Amino acid sequence: LKPLKPVGPLLPAAIRPACAMAAVVPIANGGEPWRRSWSAARLALQVLGRQQHWLSFAMGGLCIAFARRLVEVWRRARRARAELEWRRHADFSEIQACLLSTEHLESLGRVEKRTLFVKQISEVFRNEYILARVLEAAQKSVETGDPMMMVHLSPEDKWHVLNTCTNHISSCLAPHHVFFNEARRTKSYYKSAWYCFTLTCNQNSSAGRGLITPFRPADVGDCGCLRIRIVLGSEQELRDITAGVVSRPENGMFNGRHDNRWQVFQRFADKRQL
Repeated sequence: LKPLKPVGPLLPAAIRPACAMAAVVPIANGGEPWRRSWSAARLALQVLGRQQHWLSFAMGGLCIAFARRLVEVWRRARRARAELEWRRHADFSEIQACLLSTEHLESLGRVEKRTLFVKQISEVFRNEYILARVLEAAQKSVETGDPMMMVHLSPEDKWHVLNTCTNHISSCLAPHHVFFNEARRTKSYYKSAWYCFTLTCNQNSSAGRGLITPFRPADVGDCGCLRIRIVLGSEQELRDITAGVVSRPENGMFNGRHDNRWQVFQRFADKRQL
């Protein structure tokens, strides 16, 4: 019998002695212990395989526990952030579309606001890139104190954002377009008008719930919600504000919240942030 080639460093250190014994013993004892020697080598391999199996099992358990811990920490951080935003009266998870009107501005000093819809912002801006740009513009509006968001977007992004908002607003008014289209054939009271809109982000910090709950006055923290809004206004009203036909009433505004709405409306008309 020829001596077996020495076992190279490719084998793990734990089984090298057993394999070396299997290579040397046959020469010393006439070849009889072949089976026992290779059995010892196989046993060493089995023991090593079991060790590796338990090691892999233990590592897998540690990885799962670590992943669960990370998920738990992330959920806690998310809940803490949600609570902080709630106490700050801030909500960037939704977008509100509202209509501003100066119908009662001169007589009552009120700028009326009517909500058209409130949707999840991810439902309106489904593209992650555009959604990130909108949220970034909202944050810049908060930092600068300028409610007009569109000035913080590039011309290309601005077009896509406004086009997306147009589709969602038009979906609210689509049935009226059908009625108007049919009403043209006969005499009716339906008529078409132009409205402009823009995106704003501001928080009305003035108190204004006293009229709604007169017997339960609001506390010092009474303020509006900081959120992203699609603000609509009649084109004719915007032109009248720009021309000075519609202005702040001499008797003052109804309260601080209506004064804040008037400032947004005036800013919308002066700069025409379309």
